Amino acid sequence: MAKTQQPRKLGRPREWTPTPLGARIEAVAAKRGMSIAELSTAAGIDKVSLYRVLSGKTPDPRLSTMLAIAPALRTPISSLVD
Repeated sequence: MAKTQQPRKLGRPREWTPTPLGARIEAVAAKRGMSIAELSTAAGIDKVSLYRVLSGKTPDPRLSTMLAIAPALRTPISSLVD
C-alpha cells in the first residue's frame, strides 16, 4: 500500500524559503485560508510571477503587483512592505 502524503498547505516547492516580504504575504494568505494558487487567481497575477515575488527572484516587485496582491488578501499594502 502506498504511503499517503499530506498536501502542502501553500503549494510551494519543498526546497524554498520565502523572503521577509514573501513570508508576510504567505502569513496573511494562510490567515485568510488562501493557497498561493488562490491568491494568484484573486490578484490576477500569474502563479510563476507570484512565486518570484515570494522567493525574492523579483527582489523589488512593481507597485502594480503589490497593489494587486494587497486587496486580494484584504489587507493594506503597508502591512506587507517595510
